[in-house]
Amino acid sequence: MIEKSKIKTKQKLKQKKKINNYKIFRYNFIKQLVNSINIKSNIISSTGYTSRELDNILSLKKNLKISPFYMVGGMGHTASLTLGVSLKSNKQNICLDGDGSLLMHAGSLGVVTKFGGKKFKYILLRNDSHESVGDQTTNSEHINYKMLSKSFGFQSYFLITNEFNLKGVLKKFINTSGPAFLEVRIKSGSINNLGRPKNLKLVKKNFMSK
Repeated sequence: MIEKSKIKTKQKLKQKKKINNYKIFRYNFIKQLVNSINIKSNIISSTGYTSRELDNILSLKKNLKISPFYMVGGMGHTASLTLGVSLKSNKQNICLDGDGSLLMHAGSLGVVTKFGGKKFKYILLRNDSHESVGDQTTNSEHINYKMLSKSFGFQSYFLITNEFNLKGVLKKFINTSGPAFLEVRIKSGSINNLGRPKNLKLVKKNFMSK
């Protein structure tokens, strides 16, 4: 055991914040996603702003076709949980993930594509940062996610970069057979006074009962 104060640094390390030039706000994309789903679907969303925004949108728009599960405190495990659900579910199963979460457990995608099946859909919300905990860089800028998805075995890849191609590409993605991969390049930022998912035990109960 190393005693307290035995290791010192001469200067404080500065946190590197990431600023990108992407055009789409995550909240607007998730809202459009919810509006575009017209069949019964499970959405498992990553921890942080992604789950908080999905919860906010669903609380304002009662979409009875969507069963949400929020991976609060479970960064990196969203794809694996979505796979587990898809093995027992006849619904469309959507993994709503971030690039920090993906890179944390990237190896799980190889298992996902092997067993996920036609109803497994993966959405990467890419902003090149760990926004929920301080905007530190994820080093995504040098990663080609199209090639990565193909190498892991996804049957199709889609890309959304702006509001003009959002609806059309999203519709194609939702209607295609999985396992399918959608990369959405989003800018940092969220709405004011954003709440957090509450009563998570009830969320779990409702999710498992549908």
